[in-house]
Amino acid sequence: MPFRGPEIYVKGDYHYHCKVDGGFDRFCGYEDIFYENERVYECYFHGEIVK
Repeated sequence: MPFRGPEIYVKGDYHYHCKVDGGFDRFCGYEDIFYENERVYECYFHGEIVK
């Protein structure tokens, strides 16, 4: 890890959060970004090893 970003990242009024379950063989997660306590972005993601 990280698959997409760090678990928490803060810069000014922006707050990024990312939660991931699993490992490189199979994972799923969710990330969101807040600006001044308002969610401005969210994403669910998943993946696995391609053989």
